[in-house]
Amino acid sequence: ARAKKRTSSPKPMPNPRASSASGSSKGRTAPHSGTDLAKAHRSIRIAHSIGLLWGLLGLVFLLLLSNYWWGLCIIFAGVVLARAGGQALHSVLPAMLQEGAAPTPTEMESGLLTGLFCLQGIMAPSSSLALEWTTLLENLAFGCTYGKRNCLTGDMYAGELTLGKICGLVYGKLSSGIIRCN
Repeated sequence: ARAKKRTSSPKPMPNPRASSASGSSKGRTAPHSGTDLAKAHRSIRIAHSIGLLWGLLGLVFLLLLSNYWWGLCIIFAGVVLARAGGQALHSVLPAMLQEGAAPTPTEMESGLLTGLFCLQGIMAPSSSLALEWTTLLENLAFGCTYGKRNCLTGDMYAGELTLGKICGLVYGKLSSGIIRCN
C-alpha cells in the first residue's frame, strides 16, 4: 500500500524549552554569572568573604581535630553566613564598612546565586574559589583604606590586588608610625 501524499506541511512539535526561553519563565530566576558577586551589595560581599574564611577554618579543624563535629559546624556556619547573612552582618558592621542601606531582599536573593556557595559555584569550584578570593582581597583592601580615599588608596588600587601587596602597604604605614591616614 502506498502512503497518501500530504497536501499540507507537518505540524511543528511544541518545544517547551523554546517557550520558556522566549520570556515566560514563571517565577524562575536566571542563573547568575560569577561577575554578579563583584556587583553585589558590600555587606553581601563581606558576608561571602567571612563565610569563605570560616569554611577554610572549618577545613583546618577537620584536619587537626579527631572530633569532626566542630569543623563541620564551622563550615556550616560559614555557608549560612555567605548565603543569607548579608542583612544581619550589615547591622553589626562598623559605619566605615557600610555602604548605604542594608541589602534589600532582591539583592539578598541575587547574592544567593553567586560565588562558591551555590550550585553553580560547586559545579565550577576553581573559578568560583578564584572569584571568592578576589572578593576577599577587595574587601580587605576596602577595610584597610577605611572605605574612602586616603594615603593608602592610590597605592592599594594601582595594579592588581594581592595579599602580599595589601599586607606590605599596611605594614609599611604602621611601621612608619601612621595609624590613621587622611
